[in-house]
Amino acid sequence: METQAGLPLSVKVKQWSLRNCTIHNDDKPPSLIHYQNKPCAWWYYVVLPEKGYPVKISCTSANEVNLVMSGIRAFLERQPRGVLTLDGTNHEINEHDYAHMLTGGYYGR
Repeated sequence: METQAGLPLSVKVKQWSLRNCTIHNDDKPPSLIHYQNKPCAWWYYVVLPEKGYPVKISCTSANEVNLVMSGIRAFLERQPRGVLTLDGTNHEINEHDYAHMLTGGYYGR
């Protein structure tokens, strides 16, 4: 990663889906990096999307980055992995079905 190699940072990912993400080293406290041109250190976690580049979630405060990660963890714990329908079949849900579930308009297939 750029931070580990001391290279200039660049933004590769501007938006991504949290669905099916994992958190790298989630069982450990946030990592800490000191940038030469910044007055204070940054705390960060790395989120690994199902597809695409890893995403670093960072802040100058460990408490603040932990608050953000708590929200991400809560979302990941609540996300559906599949839906068991009334006829007993299990199927993966698509983005359209997921949006309907959030608004209460999903009744299975």
